[in-house]
Amino acid sequence: MQMVLHGLKENVQYRENTDIILHHNTQYENYPAHWHVAIEIIMPLNNSYGVTVNYHHYHIDPLEILVINTCELHSIIAPPHGERIIIGVSPSVLYYQKSLESILSEFSDSILITNESVYHGELSQLLLRVVAEYDNSEPYFSAAINSYLIQFFVCLGRNWHTHALQSVSSADRRKAYCEKMIAACNYINENYMQHLTLEQIAHICGISKFHFSRLFKNFSGCTFIEYLTSIRIQHAKMLLSEPSHSILEIAMQAGFNNLSNFNRSFRSLNHCSPHEFRAKYFYKADNTSSTELIPE
Repeated sequence: MQMVLHGLKENVQYRENTDIILHHNTQYENYPAHWHVAIEIIMPLNNSYGVTVNYHHYHIDPLEILVINTCELHSIIAPPHGERIIIGVSPSVLYYQKSLESILSEFSDSILITNESVYHGELSQLLLRVVAEYDNSEPYFSAAINSYLIQFFVCLGRNWHTHALQSVSSADRRKAYCEKMIAACNYINENYMQHLTLEQIAHICGISKFHFSRLFKNFSGCTFIEYLTSIRIQHAKMLLSEPSHSILEIAMQAGFNNLSNFNRSFRSLNHCSPHEFRAKYFYKADNTSSTELIPE
């Protein structure tokens, strides 16, 4: 599986007329630390697979599924022999679906679905259907693949939310709260550059700020402020790839009211400053080769 790297960023080449790239990999290949905009789904078929995502180290057994979120740094250690499926999915597959547009923000940097998970069988079968459509290339195969991927993320999201809100006793209330939390995440994702407060989002959801605060943390795994900050930083990281934007401009466009707050938040989540991130992850486009990094 050939990688085209610019610094640590991989430019994923999707299959023509599709939003995915699929590798049915049987070679012994290690992949150094890299990141890309595509969501990556890995499912070993024969033998295990070692993957590191940021600071999480995974040993993936056959038929277990690892989902790596968009723009997350990861590396792969392969065994001397084995077989695995690696799928790169453009986030646009989800962004085109109004109810799914916030799902990536609700997940952590990576999710491992083990063989013991109650929804593992459904997810693995959907991935195998994606592989079959990709290989056979029958008419409308791209649409079929997208439909299976949407089912995959719907199943993943529903089970994620059910687990997150399991403390809510009534199934009807869980459903209602889940819909409110999804609406809150969608609103934050669309308005992150504005001045947003906990009270404002709770009012939109029709819940007291104290009740909203507790439910939101159960649902997303983080506080409202942590979620909002992570969304802003995620967009700032994308803007840092454009050398025409200054750090101050990026901070303002991402919704931060001052540069020191932006620098502090960025360092807290990425363990480096915005300047250091730009130097480390993006190569100098004017007079360096694609394998040469800007010195830090």
